[in-house]
Amino acid sequence: MNNARDAYLERSRRVASLLAWLDCELARHEARAMKPENVKDWGMVGDLGHVEEELKGPLCFLSGMSEAELDQALNDGGDHV
Repeated sequence: MNNARDAYLERSRRVASLLAWLDCELARHEARAMKPENVKDWGMVGDLGHVEEELKGPLCFLSGMSEAELDQALNDGGDHV
């Protein structure tokens, strides 16, 4: 990388790829969770709780929101600014 702009664009591309990959994995996880045999599997709910907590840090960092503000936004329907 020759300059900060090029490095930024590369990092942005990588972050977007990670988010798309996460979205695919979330869909796969949901497909497994929705199977009739998993109706009582609270472990899969716990999986999502862990992922939610891990995602809050980066979102708070980039948005400048506190975790309490983020939780309130999620409780209000999850709409973001």
